[in-house]
Amino acid sequence: MICHSGSYPESINADENRLRLGGRSDESGKIIHSSFRHSELDSESLNTSTDSGSEAGMTGIESNILPSKVWSDEGSRTPCTPSRHSDESQSLTMPIIGHKWQQKHRKAAFTLAEVLITLGIIGIVAAMTLSTLIGKYKEKVRMEQFKVAYSLLQQMVLKVQADWGYCPECYYWLKNPYGSEKCATYDSNGGCLKWTLSDGSPLPSNYNGNFGDCEILLEEISKQFQVIQVCEGNAYKKGCIADYEGIDTIKQQNNENMTDEEAFSQTRGCSAFRKQNIQNNLTAYVLKNGIIIIPYSSNAYPIWLIDINGKRGPNKWGHDLFVLRIKGLPNTNLQLSTGGCEATEKGGKTTAQMIKDMYAPKVK
Repeated sequence: MICHSGSYPESINADENRLRLGGRSDESGKIIHSSFRHSELDSESLNTSTDSGSEAGMTGIESNILPSKVWSDEGSRTPCTPSRHSDESQSLTMPIIGHKWQQKHRKAAFTLAEVLITLGIIGIVAAMTLSTLIGKYKEKVRMEQFKVAYSLLQQMVLKVQADWGYCPECYYWLKNPYGSEKCATYDSNGGCLKWTLSDGSPLPSNYNGNFGDCEILLEEISKQFQVIQVCEGNAYKKGCIADYEGIDTIKQQNNENMTDEEAFSQTRGCSAFRKQNIQNNLTAYVLKNGIIIIPYSSNAYPIWLIDINGKRGPNKWGHDLFVLRIKGLPNTNLQLSTGGCEATEKGGKTTAQMIKDMYAPKVK
């Protein structure tokens, strides 16, 4: 079988060839690459001799370009591959896209195993850091809520004092003028039954502070609250407060071996904040911004239990429950300070720690 190369005689116009056959020609008009059908050509006009050498068989064809199709001269339209002659210079070789080209242009990709391993590592890192991030966020929210509650009460105290024009006698000592105290008599559970000054002399009636104006001061302060609900005398059963622990039950949580009697004895002097009293006897003011203010007493002591985010939770001492009280000296401005009669549940902070953190410089 003799195979023809894809060249046309010079008599055919190159432009016509290009338009008719979709090929391209050189300056002499010879087709140097095209796809054509053998039946469209005059077989006599084709240079079909493969015996005359490479020049006769490749006239007008660039040495490195071959026709896209080569057909047999038997009219069968069957494409054939040029035979390889003994003379290597006369052979027609088709360019081959080799393995090296494929390697050079191969696109890099990850295997499924590599993707799964990477996702696993990301998941482990996320699990290790997520709890820390959530903890920091909750801490920031808690501090902002504490600032709001603290500022609100402080402004109310100062406003009443400014309206009155003098310092009311309703404060714990900012600095006790009588010195320290000591317990003179203990009960069987270790609670103090009797306190004296450090020299053994009886405690003065105002040893803890001056409280003569507390009833009218606390009443005036309560008027400043933007109150939406008041539960007098039984705030828990009336739905104003959540089921808080008391300072006595928290002591037992922190010491599993402590008995009820021991907890009762060690909270003597702060009886209003025992669990039983919180659930049955205290008054609560629910403010418009959600803060709940629970006075220790309606007319005796300037000390409050503050729920900085209302009943939303976690409703734990040192988390969203803090004690604040008024401190001062005669003829000085009153100020909010850390509270007595407070407790801290696991993971929480004392009021003193919160105030310290509130005024601490921010680390950039």
